Amino acid sequence: MKRLLPLLLFVAACAAVPGKPAERDIFNAGLRQAWANEAQTMAAVRPPLRFANGHTVRDCHGYLTEQARAAVDEAVNNRGLAQAYLVCDALALLDQAKALPPAATQASSYGHELLQRLDLRSFPSSLRPRLGETFTLAAIGGAVPQVETHAVTLETEDWRYRFEVIADIVAADGGREWLVWFSDEAKAGNYRGYATLRLPVAAAHGPLVARP
Repeated sequence: MKRLLPLLLFVAACAAVPGKPAERDIFNAGLRQAWANEAQTMAAVRPPLRFANGHTVRDCHGYLTEQARAAVDEAVNNRGLAQAYLVCDALALLDQAKALPPAATQASSYGHELLQRLDLRSFPSSLRPRLGETFTLAAIGGAVPQVETHAVTLETEDWRYRFEVIADIVAADGGREWLVWFSDEAKAGNYRGYATLRLPVAAAHGPLVARP
């Protein structure tokens, strides 16, 4: 029995360490498919995206390399192409993440949590000029938000904003984190803005503040 004890402790310790995020942790169907076929997704040819340093990328490998060196070029048409590269950000973050522990409770409505708790001051968007002293989607007047299980959409006369929780994970630093795809689109004109947001979730209540 004494010989078996170290082995049993080792097995128990391994069982307590969550593995990589799986279907339970990834809510967006397209991202689940991309994660299951990560090598092909990373190498897939995408629309050419230009960075501020003048370099142009055409796949996730190039995108992640240049993203560490420079920002995406702010030209309107170029920013619109960034939507095709959101999956690259998500895969890179999933690579560093772990699955939620089996006992972890997931939100009954991630969309409702975003509506009430997301601090809109914590990341760049065209919403900034409208915030004033109010800084949540629920506090913005003039539009009725559309709340889904994993997303919330707000449409005004001129703009459409959508936030979708694509995954609920344990981040590389050990803290729980929601990954969110954000789209910021003008109905008139061709302005488009897209981003992958990281929202640390330290408590069941209080503001959700995006990481840089």
